[in-house]
Amino acid sequence: MIAIVMCTHNGGEHIKHAIASIIGNTKYPYKLIIVESESTDGTDKICDAWAESHKNVEVYHTKKEGLIKAMNFGIKKAGKLDVYLTQDDVIIPNLYNRDWLETLVKVSQMDKCGLVTTIQGGGISGPDYIEGLQWAGTWSLFIPYSTREKIGLFDEEFNPGCGDDIDYCYRVYQRGLMLYQANFWVDHHRQGEHFNEDEQMKKEHALYFRKKHKLGEFAPMQGTLK
Repeated sequence: MIAIVMCTHNGGEHIKHAIASIIGNTKYPYKLIIVESESTDGTDKICDAWAESHKNVEVYHTKKEGLIKAMNFGIKKAGKLDVYLTQDDVIIPNLYNRDWLETLVKVSQMDKCGLVTTIQGGGISGPDYIEGLQWAGTWSLFIPYSTREKIGLFDEEFNPGCGDDIDYCYRVYQRGLMLYQANFWVDHHRQGEHFNEDEQMKKEHALYFRKKHKLGEFAPMQGTLK
């Protein structure tokens, strides 16, 4: 069984479709862990309704303390299960001849795999963090329990978000593990909407990343996508 972790605050109309796509398009055994944080638009009631009608849906209502803390909360609730991180505006695909989650599981079993993402599930970092680092975003990220045993949780100094995914991937590479990419994509409707406007936070998080990893003024490329 896999734990699918979705964090939400005011998911609006998006979250209805996001949850429906998971339930409708997933055959591999899973449970959906929803971490809802003080929504004011009825998202909390939407989540509760899904939990009432589906035994494998769990909803936790928490204080609004930022995405990173919410993700870590959900990951802890997953226990020793492998985790797939998604977001409340992501639509899971209905693949023609395979199950999307089973595909991720199979890829995660490949040699030295630390993380699995999907097509367009990340990017390459610029010089503010570390030039040329292949990273995977938390809107579509499969994290085996074995990776979490070695790496731990996301660094909450990056709360509420931005840079946490680069940091996590870098830590994975430091342990000799690799980022793999499954050959399908998910639809991410509001990608980048939450943090792109806060340039000051971006700068602060980039400086924290470089100081944390003692990178100085320049760092060479580390880690590539398989």
